[in-house]
Amino acid sequence: MAIRNFNSENVTIHTVAELAGVSIGTASRALCNRDGVSNATRQKVLKVAAELRFRHKTLTRTYNIALIMPPLQELRSYGLWYSVSIYEAMCRLASQKKWGTQIFDPRDMHELMDSQVDGILSQGGVPEILAMSDRFKHVPKVAVNDRKNQPWWVVQTNHKQGGYLAGKLLVEAGHKRIAMLTSPFHWDTEEREDGIREAMLDGGLNPADLMIFRTGRGDWENGLGRVLSAKPTALFIGFEDLTLFVQSRIVAKYGLQVPDDISIVGFHIPGISDLHYPALTAIEQPYDFLAAKAVEQLENLMASETSGKPMTVSLDNKVWLGQSIGSPKSE
Repeated sequence: MAIRNFNSENVTIHTVAELAGVSIGTASRALCNRDGVSNATRQKVLKVAAELRFRHKTLTRTYNIALIMPPLQELRSYGLWYSVSIYEAMCRLASQKKWGTQIFDPRDMHELMDSQVDGILSQGGVPEILAMSDRFKHVPKVAVNDRKNQPWWVVQTNHKQGGYLAGKLLVEAGHKRIAMLTSPFHWDTEEREDGIREAMLDGGLNPADLMIFRTGRGDWENGLGRVLSAKPTALFIGFEDLTLFVQSRIVAKYGLQVPDDISIVGFHIPGISDLHYPALTAIEQPYDFLAAKAVEQLENLMASETSGKPMTVSLDNKVWLGQSIGSPKSE
């Protein structure tokens, strides 16, 4: 396929990628001078683009995007620290790229329906009214922490792996009476439950022995009371918003010492979790990486002529080591 046969007006990034022998994402990163591309590959892509007289969209325009999330103040007032961290990271990255960012409440999409945007970032699922709209059918969409196999791109935490890490920590410390306090049925907490059961199985325990307690917002006190009445030696707090509540109440109300009386694993909340004593051993979710991957993917989609087949990208968690796990006092 000779470069001289191309009309520069019809050249797209697909053409550049094909002739350079790289993926569209690699071509986009090379043209935008971003990391993740070797110098040799970058020079090859730039040479092809120059010969085709192709100029990447991201070098000639500023994108306008819609960020779909509840108001930040509302997230903070409800203690939804996971969503706050994602929200702030996505806004920061969009600002660094000098994108125009409009923020819309997912419960009221009417204003967005009258807006012109180049792409959509959503925390959680894309609202149904937007997903069903012909007007936004071809607008690139990336959702953070949505279910797999959606008709849009999804970037999510590997929730099962997070549950597995928590279970592995407790099993390796010698615990057998393990409880999990979690939210009413939701896909991400169910995957965490699958993960901790798998860790128990790998550790020689019966996964059916995991004690599951579900509690909704407003009933946390009763939920924690039910857990402690079962006398577990270890507790996995299965969702983010509940972590700080349990961490404080288990000492203040019930007088239990962590980890002498009970071991705890929860979710790390940046800048907050390590203020408690003892410091919580926690599952650290890749907040910044989730946001960065979502923004990167949206940029690639907006720069392309087609979105391609939607995919789900899962990012692994890490362990934040504190002092909240010890050996079981008694079984």
